[in-house]
Amino acid sequence: MKNFILLLFLGLVILATMFTSCNFKKSAPDVSGDTTTVVADSLRIIINPEAVDSMLFIPNEGQPFRMDIADCKTLSEYLSKAVYDTTLNKSGIMMKMQAPDYTVIFYHKNKTADESDWLMIWKENGRTKFANEWYNLVESNRNSVYDLLGKYNEPVK
Repeated sequence: MKNFILLLFLGLVILATMFTSCNFKKSAPDVSGDTTTVVADSLRIIINPEAVDSMLFIPNEGQPFRMDIADCKTLSEYLSKAVYDTTLNKSGIMMKMQAPDYTVIFYHKNKTADESDWLMIWKENGRTKFANEWYNLVESNRNSVYDLLGKYNEPVK
């Protein structure tokens, strides 16, 4: 009986040693020679126009339609100056909001539709939601963004 308990104890010690010696962390790939890697800054809206395959505008009324891809670069420049909203992000605040005035979906090359980025803008206060993070448009860019997206909001004749 003592031999059985001793063998069981030694087996558990060896098993525990094996589990603790395993490295459960995933190893990161070596990117020392890769200069194309872009690190996303979560405090800014970063849209790479070269990586955008198409943009879909969703009006409040009517059918969604494709936007001109040439507007992507201009829109990304305007949005890059937006300010991260620390009050709404990661605070758990729930609020009732109206539908956004502008909604744009950015579809990316070599990615699925589920990996697309949604942009929603409310004109009332310049509040913006991009990729599930809240931002505020800066005063100097608000009208430029509204003008650019406003031309798509008008009914097609």
